[in-house]
Amino acid sequence: MTSTSSKSNSIIKNRLFDKRNGDKHNLSDSRNSRPDPLKPRQNLLKVPTPSPTPKSPCFVHSDIDPSLSKPLLEMINQFDNGVTQYSNLAETAVSVREISKKLARIQSVMQAIMIVTKPGDVRLINITRELAMYLITTPRFGKDHGVTVYVDKSLKDLKRFDFPGMLNESPFVKDYLKFWTKELCAERPEIFNFVLT
Repeated sequence: MTSTSSKSNSIIKNRLFDKRNGDKHNLSDSRNSRPDPLKPRQNLLKVPTPSPTPKSPCFVHSDIDPSLSKPLLEMINQFDNGVTQYSNLAETAVSVREISKKLARIQSVMQAIMIVTKPGDVRLINITRELAMYLITTPRFGKDHGVTVYVDKSLKDLKRFDFPGMLNESPFVKDYLKFWTKELCAERPEIFNFVLT
């Protein structure tokens, strides 16, 4: 009996010694062999985004309380640090719900609305006109008029849009109906509080 136990002990010692030196054995050779534990991912490649990041800051998110972004950044860093457990995922879900509730309570005063109409769709021209008139003429925020509305400049000269008729319908159209172009959107995106498509 002693010869068998000493023989098995020497086999185990040899395997441990070989394992430390980098030699690997087939797992099916021994019942005592276990796979190596998972190692955290390191040296992950950061793939650059295909399009450049816009230089202008996001004006919508600049109004949000900065303390709301801290838990989100902590969650993102937590995911980047390796394997997460179920409890961490549950905590993350709860945090996301809390942030979502806080964001839902934020109320913003809309001052300028941009309407983007599908080019060439004749049915949408009348709808865009009606929506623009409604937004301009309906009193909001304690004022006797609505909000500033930006529509595509190509609509200005269309008979269906009837810009001169809109000027006759309401005196507010002259001051609160404006026309957007690609250049305006690129140069001053901060003037739009809300975009409807």
